[in-house]
Order: sequence, then structure tokens, then C-alpha cells
Amino acid sequence: HEVSAFRDEVDPVPDALDVARWFYVQDKVFSG
Repeated sequence: HEVSAFRDEVDPVPDALDVARWFYVQDKVFSG
């Protein structure tokens, strides 16, 4: 997650791809 942290410092607003990836991961984690 070093890259994500670096990007957050550069651009605090996540782009659509980051948001989509986050929701995808959350769905996988919680739905098993």
C-alpha cells in the first residue's frame, strides 16, 4: 500500500478506479 499512500499525499482525492477497487475488495472480504 506504499503506492496508495504516496498517491494520497500527491492527490488526496481518490480516482474512480481506486474507489471501484476498494469496493471490490470490501465485497470480496465480507461476502467471502
